[in-house]
Amino acid sequence: RADVVRLARHIDNANSHDAWFNFFYGLPTVYQADILAQNKAPLTLQLLDKLNFNHQLTIISTNVNTQEALVPSWVNERFNGIDKKQDVKELIFGNHFSSLTTGLHVYYFDNEDDYQLELFVDALLLDQENKKQKDIVWVSSLGNEKEVNQLAVKPALLIWPQSNKNKLRVLTSHMDMPATLMNGWLNCPIATEQYTTGDNILSINKNRVVANTREDGIMIFEKDKSVFVDQLGNFQGYSRQLNSPISINADYPLMINGVHNIKRYTGTNSK
Repeated sequence: RADVVRLARHIDNANSHDAWFNFFYGLPTVYQADILAQNKAPLTLQLLDKLNFNHQLTIISTNVNTQEALVPSWVNERFNGIDKKQDVKELIFGNHFSSLTTGLHVYYFDNEDDYQLELFVDALLLDQENKKQKDIVWVSSLGNEKEVNQLAVKPALLIWPQSNKNKLRVLTSHMDMPATLMNGWLNCPIATEQYTTGDNILSINKNRVVANTREDGIMIFEKDKSVFVDQLGNFQGYSRQLNSPISINADYPLMINGVHNIKRYTGTNSK
């Protein structure tokens, strides 16, 4: 399909809690406490409200008792509506997709049942094939349960109507999502640095550095490098061949570039 953009080097590097902040606010985790203390919705959701567009979250988990704990509490407060289901049968049969209103519809699956996710994605893509007016679709992981997986690249999929791209080999990140939707879909003129450290994925045309933080250090990505620097200045890399962390020599220029990436954010996320 011409409108399918394969994100071959996509980064989802936070834990299962912080990834929600990275994804919706488009900012590294270091900003999370201050931003959430302001009690303001992500700029994307603010603009959707101004346009009277819906934003809905649906959580799919076979375990009813853990559904509430799957997402941070602030997420539940930001969406127009929250729906919880144990399986996807109500979503893939009938007219669920055709009945969706214009807006942002997020479907979050726990990691216990890939079969439900596969059924849903197959039904969603089939629905897109039959639609005259195509939707924007994003499919990816969201967060890491194990710290060892945070430095690994996790391919993602973006379907964008009339896109002339097929496969992006440059680094992309969850923190690119707000800029991609704000610029590419909602035509927002606000400079990206005022609300995110990310970029519009459809406009990325060169190699760049992407960085994020966690409590004990900073994670930095550039080309094929995945590096963690702890608070003591120790450097740790990641081997894709071994699928595990490895010791590497210090790379201070890369660390400085990572810090510069994090400091790209200049605004207050409240425009």
